[in-house]
Amino acid sequence: IVADPIVENISSIKVLENNGFKLNANGLFCFDLTNTGIKIYRASKQDVGMITSLFRDTIQNINSKDYPADEIDDWSSWWTDQYKWQERIEEQYFIKAIIDDKIVGFSSLATDGYLDFMFTHKDYQRHGVASNLIRKIERKAKEQGNDLIYSDVSITAKGFFERHGYIVEKQQLKKSRNKELINFRMTKRINGSAQYIGI
Repeated sequence: IVADPIVENISSIKVLENNGFKLNANGLFCFDLTNTGIKIYRASKQDVGMITSLFRDTIQNINSKDYPADEIDDWSSWWTDQYKWQERIEEQYFIKAIIDDKIVGFSSLATDGYLDFMFTHKDYQRHGVASNLIRKIERKAKEQGNDLIYSDVSITAKGFFERHGYIVEKQQLKKSRNKELINFRMTKRINGSAQYIGI
């Protein structure tokens, strides 16, 4: 991926650098998709332990910057519901990102185009993990004939989704277990079709 920002636009250049783009000899910012070391696979029920630990730790360490402690504890407590996680893995297009045999992120898409999960390991933020996952999710959405992807996005993830072309439809309160948390209903129109991608 190549970007050519205006030199004076310091904020855009910082965004590119923070997301793994590097300046080449021609003055262009490049992101090499072939050398990220990230592999994407379908998740299985055997992955539930690692996925739920990642879910809990990311919320406790990353999302905690944007939500109060009582809401964080309520939200992250879903990691204990192993049956619900297994159910999601079986029912949705549920994928995991792997670096060096370690799960560093996961995402899932329902058949109606609802993007249910998008989480990156707390130690692998800004390594291109979520960008790789969202590309697979969007290709799957095209493959299964969705015209629109929609998601309920946290305050923390809102900027990431905006950078990938998603727009805010509304701010809302959504109940977790016992607490209501602020998030955003975001959407992206998906055009065209894609061939089967094999994972």
